[in-house]
Amino acid sequence: MQALEIKQTLNKLMQVIEDYLLANDHAQTAVLNYRPAHLLKEDLNLEIGASGIPLNDLFADIELYLKNSVRTSHPLYFNQLNGGLQLPSFIGDIISALSNTTMATYEVSPVASLMEKELIKKVNYAIGWEMGEGIMTSGGSNSNLQALLCARQKFFPEFKAEGLSNAKLAVFVSSQAHYSFGKALNILGFGTSNLFLVEADEQGRMIPEALKSAISGARIKGYLPLFIGATSGTTVYGAFDPLQAIAKIAREENLWLHVDGAWGGIVLFSEKYRQLIAGVDRADSFCWDAHKTLGAPLMSSFFTTKHKGILKDTNGLETGGEYIFHGYADEVLDSGTQSLQCGRRVDALKVWLLWKFYGDQGLDDFIDSRFALAKYATETIINHPELELLHQPEYLNICFIVKNFDTKELRKKLIQEGKTMVNYSHGPNGERFFRLVVHNSQTSKESLDQFFNLLTNQN
Repeated sequence: MQALEIKQTLNKLMQVIEDYLLANDHAQTAVLNYRPAHLLKEDLNLEIGASGIPLNDLFADIELYLKNSVRTSHPLYFNQLNGGLQLPSFIGDIISALSNTTMATYEVSPVASLMEKELIKKVNYAIGWEMGEGIMTSGGSNSNLQALLCARQKFFPEFKAEGLSNAKLAVFVSSQAHYSFGKALNILGFGTSNLFLVEADEQGRMIPEALKSAISGARIKGYLPLFIGATSGTTVYGAFDPLQAIAKIAREENLWLHVDGAWGGIVLFSEKYRQLIAGVDRADSFCWDAHKTLGAPLMSSFFTTKHKGILKDTNGLETGGEYIFHGYADEVLDSGTQSLQCGRRVDALKVWLLWKFYGDQGLDDFIDSRFALAKYATETIINHPELELLHQPEYLNICFIVKNFDTKELRKKLIQEGKTMVNYSHGPNGERFFRLVVHNSQTSKESLDQFFNLLTNQN
């Protein structure tokens, strides 16, 4: 490729990016242009021919892709636990792809390796683990899987070589915990029936007494209790399990305590809201997703543990890596021996740039601003005659209904119109309700006013 062609292509690409991002502020820009799959497929030329096409012609496909994709950077996007746009992170993602290195060894990824170590240290120090360690992962689900593996290694190191045999390892999580724990038990061969769902209270928090009872009951049935997965920020209600009480039980029962803070773990860096996660320092491991509340691009996930050395003990193998791990001065920074992956994308840069842009105080202020929006949304619902709040929010999840409307049908209508995107969930009796999450960095009070007007003006 000639220099002129590279320059022309990049100029065109930058114009596409600029037009896309600036359009988010336009009142008429849709969150999505919904099309049923069979119609969308007709509009997209998805077939790949035997002969290639000129590079410049690919921009037609790029424009079709952007036109028909959900705008998660739109102020009225509230659907998943990721969204918004953080320019420093966006730039970091581009540079990561440009340099295209792997995190397996320091030799190949020297700067990113040091950045990741620095980020892990900041997370561990915030928890109170000055001697801890960690790794960036491919998501919260992967982090929960890693926590289970570390617990198995700590208490049953022989299983790494010999397998589980007939051991019935019991895992305890809240009934409101993320479904990834069940998937992890399947992957690890523990068996999904070895997952015990502990009763939660009306706010969605694990009940310590129910946990204690579940552990005792499992022992009586011949299980080997291994692991407690507490949640800081449940997916639906945004609930925080009482870590102090759960940590006490974990120590009494000699179990590994993992805190799944993928959604709510960001409060760790807030002076005002840190009390929601009090007791996290007494856990064995912790995870947090910066691509959720902080709005970094997917994926930006952290797994940390206070047990230094356990990641290599858990994931490292005696042979097979000689072609890549060569034993040199900086081999301690080779993360491939500590990860479930070999080739691993550089995710550290986008988080490091974003954190450096904010600084610790700026990060604290950003968290405060999201809680302020949650309070504003809550008060709006309480004071609106056509809306009903279902529970008092503890975090950034606001669950409510629109009176005299079927939640599922109303959501479907709004999605088909492309005006907003918000998810729904089910209550204990199967009733549907909207789950509004106000983490999007582009969302403002005006955005929320617009959102509630869309919901209630359905004449």
